[in-house]
Amino acid sequence: MITNEVLDNLEYVTEGGALLYRGIRYLLIRPETMVEFQKSMESDLNPDTVGTALYRAGKRGGSATAACFMEEFGIPSQEITRFMAQIGGKLGWGCMEISAVDHERGTLELEVFHSPFAESYGPASYPVCHMIRGVFAGAWGGAINREVDGLETCCRSVEGPGPCKFIFAPTPAHSGLNVTFGEKED
Repeated sequence: MITNEVLDNLEYVTEGGALLYRGIRYLLIRPETMVEFQKSMESDLNPDTVGTALYRAGKRGGSATAACFMEEFGIPSQEITRFMAQIGGKLGWGCMEISAVDHERGTLELEVFHSPFAESYGPASYPVCHMIRGVFAGAWGGAINREVDGLETCCRSVEGPGPCKFIFAPTPAHSGLNVTFGEKED
């Protein structure tokens, strides 16, 4: 029998209807609901604007979650992104694998097999996994204590079967590297 540490440690609080993992509240929501929200917003706004908003929301959430896990549970900064990739997979965000880490440059590469966002979105002409990109930009930034940008370099919605691929690097102002990505934080 396969066990899932996250599911084994979920706590349901009847008063208030909260679902907690190690004291942190989570929300179960179908990926189709998130994708329908995304597509609805894209029909009214520029898809880049919607992607930026989802990315920023994910980044704030990823940063806060990483900080909480590091502080509350003593997870070392050098292990937080691996821990969050494991948790992400156990929460249904796809099978996540960190494929490369370069501490000297401050870069991280992530592959996500069966992204629920890409699979629910269907075919697209642009990458659609903005929440994953944001969450890991926030988590990686916390791990290396620098402002980080994320880029989805390969998306299942665009390329078809295979993993979605992401790269995260310090923003040019924080790295000394000549790396540029689409979104800038305010």
